[in-house]
Amino acid sequence: MSTLITRSTPSPQQTPMSTPRHQSAQRMYTKELIVLALCAPLAGLVSSGLQVIAGGHAWPLGALSFGAIMGVGASFLDYRESTSTIRVVLGVVGGLLMVALGGLSPLIAAAVGGSVIGAAFCWKPEESMAKTAGFSAMYGVALAIGVFIATTMIAPEGALADIPVVRDVVATTLWGLVMMLPGGARLGQWQQDEIMAEFKGLRAELKGPAREPIDGAMATYERIVEELERETHSSLRTRALNVAQEISRALIALTRRAKELGETSERMSTDALEVRAQTLTQRIHASRDKALRRELQAAHEEIKEQIVARRRIQVACVRVEARQQRFLTALERLYVTLVQHDTLSASQGAVADSLDDLSRITEE
Repeated sequence: MSTLITRSTPSPQQTPMSTPRHQSAQRMYTKELIVLALCAPLAGLVSSGLQVIAGGHAWPLGALSFGAIMGVGASFLDYRESTSTIRVVLGVVGGLLMVALGGLSPLIAAAVGGSVIGAAFCWKPEESMAKTAGFSAMYGVALAIGVFIATTMIAPEGALADIPVVRDVVATTLWGLVMMLPGGARLGQWQQDEIMAEFKGLRAELKGPAREPIDGAMATYERIVEELERETHSSLRTRALNVAQEISRALIALTRRAKELGETSERMSTDALEVRAQTLTQRIHASRDKALRRELQAAHEEIKEQIVARRRIQVACVRVEARQQRFLTALERLYVTLVQHDTLSASQGAVADSLDDLSRITEE
């Protein structure tokens, strides 16, 4: 197996999915948790201070403070300046919507404003609008639940109702804690990919050394996806991803076929048949009865046919395994091709030629 696959294959003690893309997603989620844990109580403190200056207005100032500070916190999740600015704006707009809709219903206000604040955490230029909207809505539902919990715990007749600073900090902290849940769901979707799901399902069916090629292919495929995510404006990006998926599907099908043939070959060993064939040969030579010899010869021919058929299965196993290695190498070649070119659009000719070559492999 070549160098890239060797590097990608984890040791028995490692998690197969411990790849740069997965680790990056985990780091992003960890940073999001830290932002929520720090900014939520800070929003309560700022809200309390503003209420002292303005003389009340707990909900409007609390909602606006929460949205603005969450937007600022979310801006630290991405190094890109344009993205950071948009996150701040989304947070402020979310807070303003909470203020505007607060008179209608605090829960509706939290759901609508929370969705916009949630967009500050999950928005990416390269992400589809449908996916961003879906996860933003999850943040909105979470904030509505947080507002309901905080309102229930901090009832007008409760002890915390008479302690403004503590009341506000506890309320916004609860909002932030509940909003941590959608981030966990996003971490799960970062790992969800149709091909990766098929890889995982196949890996669960395999045992021991048979898993090693699949572990390597999984890691290489995920690195390919990670590399392609950096290219947002090239038509070749989609084609390169399609080629990676085609190669991966072919590899998965070959691996399943190799597993089936291997199990069949183990059950159909030729050793016992060869012993029976030798015994029949001896009986044929020793027999003087023509009718018996014909029966023995017919049985001998059938056994020989079974031996030939089983040997063909063994040869098929070797051929499928060889083709499996070829697809592993093809997947690796695709990754190397992408790494060699800084942008796909800058080297369209070279990348297109390589994709044509790789596509012919799957067409076979």
